[in-house]
Amino acid sequence: PQRGQKLFAEKRCIVCHRIGGKGGTVGPELGRRGHHVSLTQFAALMWNHGPTMWAKMKERGIQVPRLTGQEMADVVAYLYVSRYFDQPALGRVQGQQLVQAKGCLTCHSVRGKGGKVGADFATSKVVGTAAGVLAAMWNHSRFMESQAQRQEVPWPVLSGEELRDIATYLGSVSRTGPATKSN
Repeated sequence: PQRGQKLFAEKRCIVCHRIGGKGGTVGPELGRRGHHVSLTQFAALMWNHGPTMWAKMKERGIQVPRLTGQEMADVVAYLYVSRYFDQPALGRVQGQQLVQAKGCLTCHSVRGKGGKVGADFATSKVVGTAAGVLAAMWNHSRFMESQAQRQEVPWPVLSGEELRDIATYLGSVSRTGPATKSN
């Protein structure tokens, strides 16, 4: 998804298509919930939309980009996950409160304030995107579990909305960029 996001900008898709409030409005917004379609449906939409899209690109002086199979897979991955990381305007504030309330700062810190067992969220290289947050949680969940047991801290249970808000907050404090740009 991160490569797909970069390609979406490099191939100039973002000039006409909006995702997460950023980009053009000539074409449809692609990152909204409700636009989740199968890969074959996506391919059919692109095929059917091609002539109109190419005409609009020609009007704007945009060269039709060529994509390798891997590049298309990366762009599709970006579009796919962008639908799952809708960020509310207040998600950052709520996320900050949740990081404290759920006990994340028992092990982790933010700019040196908090625990010393886990990474500092402000300098972490993985929490700059929502997908990075999810991968990091998965990759070190067993370590987290053993630390929670050792410190006699209850395992934090998170709803999807809470994790969305936490990812928004972590992206806002991370040097690698906001979580809303991920995927």
